[in-house]
Formats: sequence, C-alpha cells, structure tokens
Amino acid sequence: MPYAIDRRGRTWFVDAVSGLVRSGVSPLIETVHNYGDLAMSGDTLFCVREDVDGDELVAIDTRTVAAKVLRSTAGFIASPRPGTRALAWTQWSQDAMPWDACEVWIAEYTKAG
Repeated sequence: MPYAIDRRGRTWFVDAVSGLVRSGVSPLIETVHNYGDLAMSGDTLFCVREDVDGDELVAIDTRTVAAKVLRSTAGFIASPRPGTRALAWTQWSQDAMPWDACEVWIAEYTKAG
C-alpha cells in the first residue's frame, strides 16, 4: 500500500481495508474516498483521492488535518511530486490509458497554496 514518511519519522499510509490515510490507528481524514500516491513535503501530505466524478489532487496539512483540493478531473491523476516551489503530477482522460495519452503537469506551489 502507498506510504510516505515525514521529517519527524512518522509513517503515513493508505489502509488496505478502508482506503483512508492513516498514521497509527486513527484515519487522518474520515471520508468516503480511496486515497493513493502519497508524497510528503514538510508538513504537507500530497495524495490522489478517487471521487465518483474522477480523481482529485489533494494537499493535507498533517498538523491541522486541513485538506485542500488542488486539482479535480473527470479522468485520472497519479504520482504527485513536490519540488522546492513547484508540484508535478501526471494526468490522463477517462477515455485513454496512461501509456496512450498521459500528460505531465507542473504548477507553482508554495505552503500557502
């Protein structure tokens, strides 16, 4: 299952049964979504969550447990990768397979969003 380790050494992972992000026993956020593709940057956990309307790229502040949807698509998102002042991810439509028509997106990103 997907996991990420923060700078304090805590492990964040996707629970195989519920699909929720956890660090220890309790889920980070109680939702009806399934999460995946975890990546840490400072106190921010970037992840992809599946919604009935498509995928969402989400940033979760692990200190406040506040989640912010950064990108929504009717298709699919994968592999968020934070950089110093940017965030990259791959994206493709629901009508294509990623090996047929995948795009790499890059956006400016700071702690303020």
